[in-house]
Amino acid sequence: MRYLIATLFFICSCVQTWAQNCDSSWLKLDQKATDGSVNRVFNIGGKDRLVVNGWCEVDKNDTVYSEFVLFECGSERNLGEWSALDPSRIRQLRDTLIVEDLDWLPVGKDFKYEYVTLFVNKYYCGKEGAKVIKTLSNSYRKYTRAQIEHVYKEYSMLTKGNFERNIEVADMLLWAYVSGDAKAEEYFRTIESKFGPFDGAIAESWHDALAIFERYKAMN
Repeated sequence: MRYLIATLFFICSCVQTWAQNCDSSWLKLDQKATDGSVNRVFNIGGKDRLVVNGWCEVDKNDTVYSEFVLFECGSERNLGEWSALDPSRIRQLRDTLIVEDLDWLPVGKDFKYEYVTLFVNKYYCGKEGAKVIKTLSNSYRKYTRAQIEHVYKEYSMLTKGNFERNIEVADMLLWAYVSGDAKAEEYFRTIESKFGPFDGAIAESWHDALAIFERYKAMN
């Protein structure tokens, strides 16, 4: 945590300087150091307008950014910060910069945990500067009816206690709710009261699931 705070402080303290130097030779498009740090300038509307500074990991053709700051060239405005625990994919579609948040949820085959995009941030630049539209993704894979029934069966077998399985099923219920099942929301809301209290890493995982649930419900 101390490392994360120190890194974010360093990045944020440099934003004012970098914001005035988007055209400098050391801040070119896709500049990437060997240690994984990255400065990337995005050309929006024919100008170098938005900059991502932070860290990234490249796996085959997939690039995942984390612990980064997004800011606007020629401005001291910080458009957003993502911690080491908030990985994202970043892509440009014409004159829009799209930041897709990645959440670790049981959405794969046999409920295997995979990164999935549920929340999308779309940045565009107008005469008054950069603006953002926050939306929900429309391309994620939903549970089938059979999978949802399986989740209910797993829920019925839970026991009270500070167990990882309780959080795994909570994550399944969360995705069943995202998949359009109203009863899954009812079951999800009972997790802590019926099977808790939780502490330590289990409590942190529960709070993560609850944060995703509340954010989705607020936007849906």
